[in-house]
Amino acid sequence: KAFLSVGHDEYWTKQMRDAIESARDQRVNLGFFGGNMGYWQMRFEPAVATGETNKTMVSYKEAADPAASSAAETTTQFRLAPVSRPEASLIGVMYDFSPVYSDMVISNCVPWVCAGTNLVNGDKLIGMLGYEVDRISSSSPANIQPITASPYNVIRNGVTETRYSNMTYYQAASGSGVFATGSMYWNYGLNAYGNVNPDYVNPNVQQITRNVLNAFVPAPLKP
Repeated sequence: KAFLSVGHDEYWTKQMRDAIESARDQRVNLGFFGGNMGYWQMRFEPAVATGETNKTMVSYKEAADPAASSAAETTTQFRLAPVSRPEASLIGVMYDFSPVYSDMVISNCVPWVCAGTNLVNGDKLIGMLGYEVDRISSSSPANIQPITASPYNVIRNGVTETRYSNMTYYQAASGSGVFATGSMYWNYGLNAYGNVNPDYVNPNVQQITRNVLNAFVPAPLKP
């Protein structure tokens, strides 16, 4: 009923992207609980030494890809030609900048997302924004709902620009829900396991996550 992508899920194959889009279009809910998801297209090739299939991860990145079997499988950013499949068209947001060390700011506390919290617009989720952050783009679905608008500064050629990272939700044409936190640090708010910043554990982050999972996979009916 749901597909969850968590942590630093940056490298996908074409087949992975195709499968996730197909799941969404077949009414599987999607939850992206990290940042910088599905940014680079890569592929798997046989091991160099043994020939065993799918053992070598190949990603030429900015360089030309001399071994791509088709333009669609070129190992570049998904958003760039010739692949031209911006992440935001699937996830709702896409990677914009790093490093960022800041707070998430609630801008539109969608009632079902914020149920069980005391959050109101303008409240902050301390330390949850970073270190790689995503935002809405021109390729985001038209019905995207931004839940946060969290400011961060980008310095280019000595000029400081303030941008806004977004946590979002949209409903696909199939009826599936797609939720994205837009921040790598979201998981710091869930528990202190392996966390160098245990003070980041946040009951509101836990509750929002709980609300999303409950909406995606309703509890089974009692007999």
